[in-house]
Amino acid sequence: MPVPPVANPVQQAALEALANSASFRKAPALRELLLYLWERRETPPSEYAIGTEVLGRKEDFDPKTDSAVRVHMSRLRARLKDHYEANPAELRFTVPPGEYRLEVRQLAPAPPPPSRREFPWKLSAAIASAAAGLLAVDDVRLRWRARPESPSLDLFWVSFLQKGKPQTLIVPAPMFFRSREQPFLARDFRVNRPEDVAKSTYLDALQKQYGPLEENRLYTIASDTLAASMVARYLEDRGTPAVVLDTPSAGLDILSSQDAILFVGPGTSGQVPDIMGRLGYGFHLSESGTNRGLLDRRNPGIEYPVTVHSPTRSTGHGLIALLPGKAPGTHVLLVASSFNPALASVLTIAAELEQLRQFLAQQNAGKHFEAVIRYERNGDKILDARPVAARRTVP
Repeated sequence: MPVPPVANPVQQAALEALANSASFRKAPALRELLLYLWERRETPPSEYAIGTEVLGRKEDFDPKTDSAVRVHMSRLRARLKDHYEANPAELRFTVPPGEYRLEVRQLAPAPPPPSRREFPWKLSAAIASAAAGLLAVDDVRLRWRARPESPSLDLFWVSFLQKGKPQTLIVPAPMFFRSREQPFLARDFRVNRPEDVAKSTYLDALQKQYGPLEENRLYTIASDTLAASMVARYLEDRGTPAVVLDTPSAGLDILSSQDAILFVGPGTSGQVPDIMGRLGYGFHLSESGTNRGLLDRRNPGIEYPVTVHSPTRSTGHGLIALLPGKAPGTHVLLVASSFNPALASVLTIAAELEQLRQFLAQQNAGKHFEAVIRYERNGDKILDARPVAARRTVP
């Protein structure tokens, strides 16, 4: 690794504060990329170097066919922009469009307010009072104008959200079972409804030994909750109120009366057969084994599986579908996969939203659609996420 150049102490302190901020603590992949670019600020790295040294690509990595580096640079650019909109600073780090380098910008400091000593002390009381009033009004205007404006919603969201209308994000809770007699919680990932207990050899054996099992839903899946939080923050930052609820709190009946964004995974999709069924002979989220993914019910034999490359690295497929709600004028945005943060990144990052919009238009998917998203992850790091298939939903 090259020896990093000697840094300006002020810039180094600002960079460390940025890397340790909330904006990057929750995005370890982007934090690693930020620090990598900082170390190589005088000799910007190549796309190949970033792919192999930061994103874990193999030696045969081809930037011409794999856009992972470009996607991550776009994410970093957007993350920096969002950070400084929320945390204004005179010294800022940016990534110029189309380049693989970190740039330091020093903004001009705001001019200090005029001192009273600049005005003649022999002003009459009336003139002084009027001047003070004008200065107060002007100061309010300056402070109002200085407030950073909220970023605007992407056209993808604008196409179906009503401006300012609150959005409910729902995360189903996996179904556990417990015994009144023994202190244990049991879970079979194939069972998502109480009436299916007898179909599980494991749960049925427990029931025969300890008596009837009671339903218990105290937890949500961490990745689904994280994905919902990512989307909620995106909407909140753009002036759309959002609340995240679990199914025990909200109930699925809420989907019949208002807009909602629903996150499901292989362990919870069985709780929402009505919503999944609205896709008609569309995509089905498979729950079998470790290679969970999507099955295309319109075209039997076509699968979009989860492919495991190593203990931490895998490629999977998920579903983003916009469905008409039961109540007139409402909608349900369905987000379904084995790792929903990857799909949430598609819904919250400008470059990926634009890619999704363009793909839906190319596929003539219409207002209500179902789109297959292919994603690659290394542990919790999202290496790539892009649409690979899309079509209109079946009413």
